[in-house]
Amino acid sequence: MITQAVNRLSETTIPIVDIACSTIDDSNFMIECIQAGAADYVLHPLRPDVIKTLFLVLYRHQKMDLYQDHRLIYSSTTLSTSSVMSPTTPTTLPTTSNHNSVYLPDNIHERMKHLITKDIKEHKENLKGKVSSWDFCPLSLSHQDLIHCVVIILNQVFLLPGMHPMNQEQLYDFVIDLSNLYHDDNPYHNFFHAVDVLQCIYYFLCQINLLPFADHSTIKTPKDDKRHYILRSIDIFALLIAAIGHDTGHPGVNNAFLHGFDTYLGGVESSQYKATDMSLHCDYVAKIKEQTKRLMDSHSTDWDEARIIEERLLFCSGLMKCADISNVARPFPRAFEWAQILVEEFACQGDLERELGLPVLPMNDRSKIVLEDSQIGFIKFIALGLFESIHGYMQDLSFPVEHIKKNLSVWEERKKELIDKEHEIIEETTIVQSATTIGKL
Repeated sequence: MITQAVNRLSETTIPIVDIACSTIDDSNFMIECIQAGAADYVLHPLRPDVIKTLFLVLYRHQKMDLYQDHRLIYSSTTLSTSSVMSPTTPTTLPTTSNHNSVYLPDNIHERMKHLITKDIKEHKENLKGKVSSWDFCPLSLSHQDLIHCVVIILNQVFLLPGMHPMNQEQLYDFVIDLSNLYHDDNPYHNFFHAVDVLQCIYYFLCQINLLPFADHSTIKTPKDDKRHYILRSIDIFALLIAAIGHDTGHPGVNNAFLHGFDTYLGGVESSQYKATDMSLHCDYVAKIKEQTKRLMDSHSTDWDEARIIEERLLFCSGLMKCADISNVARPFPRAFEWAQILVEEFACQGDLERELGLPVLPMNDRSKIVLEDSQIGFIKFIALGLFESIHGYMQDLSFPVEHIKKNLSVWEERKKELIDKEHEIIEETTIVQSATTIGKL
């Protein structure tokens, strides 16, 4: 395909520079692309530091008669072609006696570097603004942007005392490899959900003054806070890593389904997702309430090491549980979108249970699921109590509780509209049936 593209492009009068970009990291494949005519080979997704140096490929090809166009051959698994016009396309050529001389503005590479760097910087700032908003919507971002968002958030930890910057190439490699451990075919438990949970915890930590916002939108005055003694900088980093990796390998079905088969995978699930397992929800809420009282009655500086570790784990578990179900606490448009996706995953599990001849619970039965009922019940019996408990000792986290209550009102209003509509249909049906009966008399 590379050879065909190069041959086709070489037939045009427009000078071309071909760059192969793919997720395939096989060295033999890379060499084949170069042998086929590609000027360079870069791995997808493109990191900002790689994009910044792409102009050098263009600079190395100064022997072209005119710099008019440049094409990037790109795809995640296969290669195709697309065009990006060069920012410099002179309308007239300078008069010269040497017909073999090359016209290339002296500052072309500097101008391209400036433009590329500017675009990268603007895009990065845009992503910083997105991750620093409670109205964050990962579903609207590309996989590449999700990776950039994760790196932006993790880099904030390296600004904390005692932390040292991590090599950016290694950090990107780590995040990319981690993202590949998620099953993209899961409607809900995929990398989008992982990034959403990470951003939630990051936003919580910023709100309680344990992390700085990436976009510097809010600068809080440092204060003596017991939470600063419970969580060290390294603990915050570990918490964020746990957030982005908490659902790696998730099969798209719940623990009850897995335990029903008594499989080895079920045993793995029960330990891997302990902090986010809904069957342990009530126990965690009770423990969080007990911790609230302890934090009010004593100071962490008076605790021994074992006590600090115990409180630290519980504190992180509380944040993790809230983040894992934070969809219901987002602004309603986001909550609605996530609710639809989650219900679809439940329905997919129900389809699988039916196919295997297993009993299908109403919550998983595609024909019986009512979106409004699922959300009203979940908020009332699960989410609201948990977030109120967290708010008990983190006063800065009142906003999720407020959003949950607003969303509950919206869901209840939608439910009322459904009931009213059902009543109208029943009344209309009754009238039609009565008229039909009278007509037969």
